[in-house]
Amino acid sequence: MAEFDCSSIDQLIKEMQNLDLYDEETQDEVLNAEADVLVSEIQNSMSTSKFDLSKIARNVKKSKVKKTNGNRSVTVTVRGKNERGERNAVVAFVLNYGRRKEFGEIVGGYFWTSAVKKAENPMLSAAEEVVIKKIKERGLI
Repeated sequence: MAEFDCSSIDQLIKEMQNLDLYDEETQDEVLNAEADVLVSEIQNSMSTSKFDLSKIARNVKKSKVKKTNGNRSVTVTVRGKNERGERNAVVAFVLNYGRRKEFGEIVGGYFWTSAVKKAENPMLSAAEEVVIKKIKERGLI
């Protein structure tokens, strides 16, 4: 069986283009697989944060695949509002990055930032799995 290994998303895309696999269906599957990994990692990071983010973590969601100027994308964000009517995305942003003393100091937890960094390799692995599945489906290996 052929091996398929990439060290970056750019390299993965080039390999897919070389194999004529970079169609819209495959792009959507890769984006969704990567977004699923990122959502999971962010939720895990929020649950181990120094802040109580369990309610907000349940609202971390991915969007549908969007096409803008010929580029496809998926957004991972926090949706909804809390009991006090505050947007969960704003609360998560402030708790991630912190707030200055003059506004009531909060030292950031960087849970989102660390989750994105931690998810890079698993996201690449998820994308590789989609590509390998596509290669097998099309009988290329």
